[in-house]
Amino acid sequence: MNFDKDLLRLFQEVRYWEKLMFPIPYNAMEMASQREKFRVIRENVMLVVRDFNQILDALSDKGERRLFQEKLQNLKQKINPGINKLQWSSRGIVDYYCRACRTHAEDLHKLVMDFKENHKHIVRLCGVIGDTLLIKIENKRIYEEGSFEHTQEEHRAEVKKKLKHAHEEIKTLHLDSYKTFENDIEDIQREWQRYVARIDKMVEEGLRGTVKKSLQEISRAINGDARTEVHPIFRVNMTLEKDKVEFKPTMNHLTHMVNTVSKELITVVTIIPLLKESSDQKETFYSRISNDEDILKIMVSIMGGMSSSLDKLQKYLTFWEKYKNTWDYDKEAYIRRYAKSNRGLPAFEQDIQRYKELQNEIQAEDTIVNMNFICIDCSPLKQAIVGHCVGWQNQFTNLLHKNAAQELEDLRSTFATHTTNLAQVPKDLEQLANSIKLVKSLKDETDTISQRFEPLYDHFKLLEKFDVQAT
Repeated sequence: MNFDKDLLRLFQEVRYWEKLMFPIPYNAMEMASQREKFRVIRENVMLVVRDFNQILDALSDKGERRLFQEKLQNLKQKINPGINKLQWSSRGIVDYYCRACRTHAEDLHKLVMDFKENHKHIVRLCGVIGDTLLIKIENKRIYEEGSFEHTQEEHRAEVKKKLKHAHEEIKTLHLDSYKTFENDIEDIQREWQRYVARIDKMVEEGLRGTVKKSLQEISRAINGDARTEVHPIFRVNMTLEKDKVEFKPTMNHLTHMVNTVSKELITVVTIIPLLKESSDQKETFYSRISNDEDILKIMVSIMGGMSSSLDKLQKYLTFWEKYKNTWDYDKEAYIRRYAKSNRGLPAFEQDIQRYKELQNEIQAEDTIVNMNFICIDCSPLKQAIVGHCVGWQNQFTNLLHKNAAQELEDLRSTFATHTTNLAQVPKDLEQLANSIKLVKSLKDETDTISQRFEPLYDHFKLLEKFDVQAT
């Protein structure tokens, strides 16, 4: 402000002279008599200056200042008469000039603050986009087959709604701000397009950030990091399918599922269009983000973690090979050969006991094994192998029972036949001779027949030992 500083000093001196009751020159006294008038003018002019400076301070960003360049120029044209034309002694400075300048400045300041408020909301919404995770991995939850994909589908659907709503708000705010500049000159329109590109850049950074953070969540769950231990998140069942130990789901299926979820996670950004119109229809947020080097590195890290775990799981499969003989042989063929060899009771007992002990050994193996991010549930495999052990025991006990029943039936048939023959009354000497001969023969075979009872008793006793009901 160009108010004469000497005149201000004169007003100060006159005021002090008056207090000291010194004589004051007439000219100085006449000038000092208008000091209140000039003070009011000065204060009002300073208010205009402060209003203008307040607008400039609000437009500290060069891009924003360029957007408001035409409106700032209009305000300067309102203010310029006070700089180039009006004098401090001019009439109507307070009533007309200052009031008009302040009204115009107030209107422009409101436009600037509305623009700044909209921009602030846009920045906040871009932050919301950046903070929104596209993956949902619940703490301490172990996902069964199919549940992880289902959970992520539901989460992506919710996230899409949230991102779309945030972007719709951004679009609404940016269109609301554009109303301020829609009738401005071509230079301002070009600057507005640059501003829209800046908004797209902020949205892009938010989307890029959420994609990176989401993929890092998957990588951290699979590989861990310096501060995070790997905890199991997927349950894999060990099964015996077609005489082959395998994982269900298989590691190939699990790897494909994680890869698919990771890629689907990135495709979420396809629902967000660019605000700035582009001649290249292929240019989208997805095309910009999907080929990002850092994102590709995280994807490689995820697949690397899956591959390293695959090697460990393959090694764990060999652990169960020691029980392979329980399911790898044809039980019926083996029992047929076993029956022909006429094994004794000790052999039966030894074989049955061996499979019983093997059954107990299998049941004592760990049912749940945690290996990196995978929880291996061995219960289906253990049940299958135990079933084979029980099957072997049943084959041996069935053969033993069959042999005992056959021997018992032979003895019963022998007694029944001889009893029937001896019960018949001889009709002639020949029949009498045959009956006497049969009696003599039976007396001679008494010891032999008696010796067959003890082994038979041992057979049924052994069956009872292994809880086999004799029928």
